[in-house]
Amino acid sequence: MNARTRKLLERTLSIATPIVVLLLWEAASRFDWIDSRFFPPPSEVIVGLVQMFFEPTFWAAVGATMARVVAGFFVGAIPGVLVGLAIGLNPWVRAALNPLVGSTYPVPKTALLPLLLLIFGIGEWSKVLFIAIAVFYPVLINTVTGVLQIRQIYFDVGDNFKADRWRFVRTIAIPGALPTILAGLRLGAGLALIFVYVGEISAGGNTGLGFLMWEAWGIFDVQTMYAGLLMLAIIGYLINLLFDGFDRWLVPWRVKK
Repeated sequence: MNARTRKLLERTLSIATPIVVLLLWEAASRFDWIDSRFFPPPSEVIVGLVQMFFEPTFWAAVGATMARVVAGFFVGAIPGVLVGLAIGLNPWVRAALNPLVGSTYPVPKTALLPLLLLIFGIGEWSKVLFIAIAVFYPVLINTVTGVLQIRQIYFDVGDNFKADRWRFVRTIAIPGALPTILAGLRLGAGLALIFVYVGEISAGGNTGLGFLMWEAWGIFDVQTMYAGLLMLAIIGYLINLLFDGFDRWLVPWRVKK
């Protein structure tokens, strides 16, 4: 099997698998193999989502959610990369901060939400920081791992050429750790979507997809709940495609089998 045929089969499989799952779900709901009150046919969910596209309140909810996701992602990711580079490159920083990271990382992030609400109140900052905390740790840990996996010979070459600190970071540390950093950023983006929903249903407010779905639950509007889930899935898929593009652009030397 040549490479072109294999790639075509892989694309076909990636498209066919979700279609088959949706068809099985559709049949199971239509023939009452599952309770359609809780699992409505996907066709009805898609129709409901398309109808919601024409409602300004829906796009206001999507916009509010995405604003929180983007803000929380950058507030968490930028410090995660910077602190991760510092820990990976400097043994003194690593010795000082590793115990703090190791002890705080396992703390459930949802347990911090009441504290954030106590400090910042019911508003945007509590939601954004809640997302940022969730994003910070995977980005930090992946950045540290990427830096520590760089072969020592590259650091020796930098020393031999008398590279200053900034050039050392720019030409050795960041390119060498970039694949792992991007993996951490991808994980962080996924967690941002998860935690924005938790924040929107737990931290008050009346905007966002999370609030929309929570309100639909209160009136047993299952179709709207699934439409919101489908929209989150679409956003997640688009974010994944975005990071695939970043991979091809920023790390073209990495060969994908």
